[in-house]
Amino acid sequence: IEGRRRPPDALRSGGSREPIADGSELELYGDDDAARTLAASGMAEKKAAVALIKSGRLEEALAALERVATRQHRTPREGRNYRVTLREIGPLAALIDTQRAIAIYTELYQTSPADPVVLYQLGRLHARVNDPGKSAAYFSAIAAVSRDNPRMSLLGQVGLIEARIALGKLDGLELQIEKALDEAQSLQLPAQEAKILSAYAKFEDFRDNTEKMLSYQSRALILERANGNDDSILAAEKAYGAMLLEAKKHAEAEMVLRSALVQSRALNDPTSEGSILLNLSYACLENGKPEDAAAFASSARDVAVAQGRPNLEVLSLEVLAVAAERSGDRAAACRRTEELRQARDAAPSFKNAPAYFEAVSIECPA
Repeated sequence: IEGRRRPPDALRSGGSREPIADGSELELYGDDDAARTLAASGMAEKKAAVALIKSGRLEEALAALERVATRQHRTPREGRNYRVTLREIGPLAALIDTQRAIAIYTELYQTSPADPVVLYQLGRLHARVNDPGKSAAYFSAIAAVSRDNPRMSLLGQVGLIEARIALGKLDGLELQIEKALDEAQSLQLPAQEAKILSAYAKFEDFRDNTEKMLSYQSRALILERANGNDDSILAAEKAYGAMLLEAKKHAEAEMVLRSALVQSRALNDPTSEGSILLNLSYACLENGKPEDAAAFASSARDVAVAQGRPNLEVLSLEVLAVAAERSGDRAAACRRTEELRQARDAAPSFKNAPAYFEAVSIECPA
């Protein structure tokens, strides 16, 4: 949840990522013809990109892979390799440039409309940019193409459940969640079970049932830790911290979110990092630590600008304004409030919500 009052761009999606080619295919080739083939398909550059990823230089890695894709796209016989490269770029772009990732998977969708992975990524990405209608459409399509793949089918169901929650379409939803949970348990799919429990927690959050919300998310986090997938653990921990914040358990929320922040940075996941930083700033405000709140909000704003996330930037500016006021710096609070107004007017989700922010109430000289 990006923000403690369910802001319009509430980011509830996790940080699931696909592996990128690690260049090990290079070991299969040695003759000159093979070397020329590899050069054409960009494998050497992809291997270099993997090294950049491992060293945390994600933007450079994305740029390197984009160069490969551009060259392949200009060469007619490289069409298949171009699509392979796009699939490798997609998960990386999703970490650092949501709009670019949407463009990549939309292009893949044009040639592979029945690919469940493409559908799943498009569903996740549209949920991230607060477009639950499109998200629901992509997740719904997964069911039709995944009848023989219960793991993928269940992930599609989870995404559809979360999209329906965002749309406020709750009729029959609890039964759908229970059915999906029974299926995951009967098939002994703990990873899917954990994600369904997280969806159940979000459902109870929407119904303002705090006790059940925390219970389901706590169970999801325990399962994810047992499963051992770092990305999934991060997603569950991030959600649990946000829900503790919503439940006004501010001290616990700060502790969980600080742990999630360390994990997001270890995994080079700036998308999750931005949401965690914002929620940490809220927790610190509530815990009487305006200086810490301002530091986290400033970092969240940096992530927002780097990733092109206007709603995150607006929410971060609100915290900066409120933190400045609570620290007794009225001049800084007024400067931040003016920045907030300008950023809000430039963010489509906030244009019609002039009184949404606490910072708007800060009285500043004309």
